[in-house]
Amino acid sequence: MKSTVESLEGLERKLNIEVPQESVQNEFELAYKNIQRQASIPGFRKGKAPIKTIEKMYGDRVKQDVLQNLVQKAYESALNEHSLNPIGFPNIKFDEFESDQDFSFSAQFEVRPKIELKKYEGLKVQKERLEIEDDRIDAVIDNMLQSRAENVPVL
Repeated sequence: MKSTVESLEGLERKLNIEVPQESVQNEFELAYKNIQRQASIPGFRKGKAPIKTIEKMYGDRVKQDVLQNLVQKAYESALNEHSLNPIGFPNIKFDEFESDQDFSFSAQFEVRPKIELKKYEGLKVQKERLEIEDDRIDAVIDNMLQSRAENVPVL
């Protein structure tokens, strides 16, 4: 697998990934063999149907599954290789996908910004001084007394 990184505008990056034909074929063969073991096809014992028959019946489903597996594996591998930390899901684009060709796709995404801390120890901070006058405190206490007071008739 080959992968390259392009820096786009701002924090956007574009990964161009190419998966060799051998890996694509291996994924297809593995998918067809898994289906072959489980498929019940009339005229054949379970697990004994020919691969050509499986390809005709399940070709579209297998193609989607293999495509998803290849993209997922190659994308994760390329991220690890280039030490990228994406934010969110990538926008993946590809042209054609066939079992007998190399498969190439691109993933466009944004990465986390690199933050460098500067000297922060020893900085002087001005504390805001809060001054409350005595008559304001008395007003708040009177307000609390009035709100909790109960009027009870005297007998």
